[in-house]
Amino acid sequence: MASLRIPVLNPRAWLLIGRVLAWVLAIALLIAETREVFELRQLTQLTQFALIFLLAQYQLSTAIYYKTIDDSLAVKIKQCSSQMFLASVFAAADAALDQAVKSIKVALEGNVDLLVRPLFLLGWLINLAMIVLALSAFDRFMRLLAHELEQSHSLLIDHH
Repeated sequence: MASLRIPVLNPRAWLLIGRVLAWVLAIALLIAETREVFELRQLTQLTQFALIFLLAQYQLSTAIYYKTIDDSLAVKIKQCSSQMFLASVFAAADAALDQAVKSIKVALEGNVDLLVRPLFLLGWLINLAMIVLALSAFDRFMRLLAHELEQSHSLLIDHH
């Protein structure tokens, strides 16, 4: 019976795929957020906050792990975690700003475009900053892990 072999990508290829997908996701998220700014939907902001916060926690856990192995790598990963946490704060701020806009619209019951438009722009800029911070932290984290994997892989090959 012939065996079916499925080619497996090496870890570096998977990290590259992850990085590319993260950039595509960030662009799609920015496009979706631009549309949702005008619809005042908050589900995506709360989901973004939760996801980014969890990624920050994962990065922090990874930094704690690497603290025992490579202190300089741990510091760099902790910086990524701090940057990701700041992005989660921006996601929460964007949700709060959207809620404030809803409240203003309800309270004033009229033409509030002059007041609301700058708030929409501020919300979009906050969201842009959140995406840039999160994506750059994630990308740097993935590059750090890829470099660590390369070094670990070369050490394994050298020992054989």
